[in-house]
Amino acid sequence: MIKPVMNPATSDQNANCYDNTDLGLIVGFVAVVVFGFLLRVYRLHVTPPGLFFDEAANLFDISGILKGQHPIYFPNNNGREPFFFYWASLFASIWGVNAYAIRLASACLGTLTVPATFFCARELLRARSVARRCADWTALAASFFLSITYVHLHYSRIGLRTISLPLFLALSYGFLFRGLRRESWLSLALSGLFGGITIYTYIPSRIAPALLILPILVLGWQRRSWQPLRQMMFVGLIWLIVAAPLGVYALRHPDQIFGHTGDVSILSPLNNHGDPVGAVIHGFVATMAAFDFVGTSAAEQNLPGRPILDPIMSVFLFIGLVWLLAGGGLAPHPSPTMEERGSAPAPSGGELPFPHALREGTGGSGMPRLVTLFLLAWILSQCVSSALAVNPPGYIRMTGTLPAVAIVIGSGVSVCFAWLRKQAMSPVVPVGVTALLLAASTVWTMRDYFTIWGPSPEAYHLMMADKADAATDLVQWAKGKRLFLAPLYAQDNTIKFLTQNAPIQSFDLGLSLVVPTDRTHDVRYAFPASETDAIETVQHGLSAPPLNLKPNVTTVRDPTGRFDVLTVLDLPRSALPSPPSSRLAVFQGVIALVAATATPNQVAPGQPLSVTLEWLALQHPSEDETVFLHLRDAKNQTVAQMDRQPTGGSLPTSQWRPGDLVWDRYSLALPASLPPGQYHLVTGLYQLKTLKRLEAQTPAGRADSDEVTVAQVEVSAR
Repeated sequence: MIKPVMNPATSDQNANCYDNTDLGLIVGFVAVVVFGFLLRVYRLHVTPPGLFFDEAANLFDISGILKGQHPIYFPNNNGREPFFFYWASLFASIWGVNAYAIRLASACLGTLTVPATFFCARELLRARSVARRCADWTALAASFFLSITYVHLHYSRIGLRTISLPLFLALSYGFLFRGLRRESWLSLALSGLFGGITIYTYIPSRIAPALLILPILVLGWQRRSWQPLRQMMFVGLIWLIVAAPLGVYALRHPDQIFGHTGDVSILSPLNNHGDPVGAVIHGFVATMAAFDFVGTSAAEQNLPGRPILDPIMSVFLFIGLVWLLAGGGLAPHPSPTMEERGSAPAPSGGELPFPHALREGTGGSGMPRLVTLFLLAWILSQCVSSALAVNPPGYIRMTGTLPAVAIVIGSGVSVCFAWLRKQAMSPVVPVGVTALLLAASTVWTMRDYFTIWGPSPEAYHLMMADKADAATDLVQWAKGKRLFLAPLYAQDNTIKFLTQNAPIQSFDLGLSLVVPTDRTHDVRYAFPASETDAIETVQHGLSAPPLNLKPNVTTVRDPTGRFDVLTVLDLPRSALPSPPSSRLAVFQGVIALVAATATPNQVAPGQPLSVTLEWLALQHPSEDETVFLHLRDAKNQTVAQMDRQPTGGSLPTSQWRPGDLVWDRYSLALPASLPPGQYHLVTGLYQLKTLKRLEAQTPAGRADSDEVTVAQVEVSAR
């Protein structure tokens, strides 16, 4: 029987890294992907708690997609790229438009990034001429660390678009080096395709094409060839073609695409307080420190203060960086032959102890140098969005760094494993030590996320679990009560989404007060438990003359009893006031003006005139009417004017119910040049679409006008 001849050098290189068979690699790969998926879906229905307001905004747009809307960009909520929405709509079509569906969509994207990181790491390491098996196992280590990195786990379980960026960056850059290594135009085309798709994922993707300059500079210069330029132009062209539709949209709607970026940029004088250089330095220092030292304190992004990497990962990252810089061929020198690499002596005391399987390929091709520079540029470029935005570090803007960081960490793991393999008397030692460290890092992440952050009060409030609990109560109350909700919650995305099918109303507390008089339902006014000023405002309005009501005040807690969620003011139907019998005017038999006040009676030029109009809905108005207030002189000439919907539009007239009593407050600005004298104040209603006024029937019973005089005002001399 003829035995195959083994190249001793190649055999020795692989031994320096791992002895496992290809079957072991396959099993390990499947195990890492499955574990990454399980980590992302475990208790996904309860952790994170609540429904974050950006998730709720996303769900509104996903609902629109399922109803047939297909925009290329979503301008609401500060503008958002479209890929995640269409991806999540696939899950929403199966699981419904809810928090679980959108989070499952993120979990699947996060899981897909695990094998994508393996692929990218393997291609970069093979391009760097790392021995094949060592490159594969290093890539496996990189994908594992990506799967257990706290930040990636965190955003894999929240329905936000940032999680889609690292997936396509890893695919694009992986195919880029595959194409360079194999001279494959197909791989380069796929690099451009996936790179173009990144533009549809998240804001930091806009800087990703800049890295295409590196192969031109490094390989073109090293090889004295135009081929890298042609290759990168090819990749860039496809990248541009794929991104072109969104690019055209950006040219037509620059404010939608770039407006929010400018709002949060520290280059804006509004944000840097006159010190742009100091702000930039602080941003980059805080962002880079977030990897190993001090992380963001924002609990919606992180366990407050936790760095992106735990100490174990940080050590491996440092070792990987040293290996890249010291063994990455930054200073070119001739590559040893395979025989020289296989029989090279052990390193001397002054030489870095990197195994030859990890050190080869530092010769004149320029590829090792390119890989080193590319990984460093990848990490730094994807930190720019965080460093140049307010409140750095922003983990949500740093997700694009994670595959590259994982590759460096994986390289550090392989360096340590190979070193332990050389030092240990038994092969069990390096395997055991490495497994122990990987397990410890895994437990560290799981403890921080599931045991500490998930149940924490910070996560409960900042992930809007308090609003989700409030929404559950509100929906239930609205079934049997007339329910008014304070604007702070009524305008919140989370509350709006979770209560969208419930008959809940709201009005501007500073401009109005609404009290039903029909006595068909109990009335409840609900407020965030912390909004004490708003509670006191409504309570005072209800208890003051002419109402003289005494609502019952109750604080509502979450289901566990740990947190105050809402404060409610209750009016039983029997305590509701009777409709006023007085009338100043009735507008087309639908809305009555029952009272009006203007204070002060004597006002100086340039001072505001406070006006309160008291409306009573006689029937259900079918249109949203607008109020006009005119101050007129003795010649009936208008000298001051104000037009506005009642309640400032917070409760438009089309939402009024018969018997609703509405106090509507205005502040009419008087001209500073207004001559002293007697003036009169008139008001009325009109339809904004047609500008047609509603007829006003006076107490005399005649519909002879479309306005009514409500007050006499004396303007005094200054």
